[in-house]
Amino acid sequence: MRSDSNSSTTPPNHENMSDDELAEVVELLKRIGVNGFAAVVMVSLSIDGPNDSAGLQLICGLRQPEVSIAVSNLKQYGLIEIEKIIEGGRGRPKHIYSLIGDFNESSKPFREKAMEKLDAMQKKLQRLEELSESLRNSTR
Repeated sequence: MRSDSNSSTTPPNHENMSDDELAEVVELLKRIGVNGFAAVVMVSLSIDGPNDSAGLQLICGLRQPEVSIAVSNLKQYGLIEIEKIIEGGRGRPKHIYSLIGDFNESSKPFREKAMEKLDAMQKKLQRLEELSESLRNSTR
């Protein structure tokens, strides 16, 4: 099964969580603003450990450009370590990707950003309530 930003493919190799729970983790990450491909790769690296692009494609059901998008997104947040492996000196080097820290640490920037958005929304709702009360009082 392929994954894109609208689906909820999850890595199949896991021990402690059901497929439904992993799908929920991916979906929750997406709902708080994580790119869908990045969410799937993040969960995969957390569960299966370091991997290369071909391995992530296979495990996550992503195409190579989608893995690149995910890696780029995670790299922007400083959440992924990239190790260059040169084999035989010819061709492109292979890259091994791994999360920096555990899943909780890796998801922290996204959770903090979501909390900031929630706080801002709560302030707007509170202000709307205040203005609504003023409107009620002015029409009496």
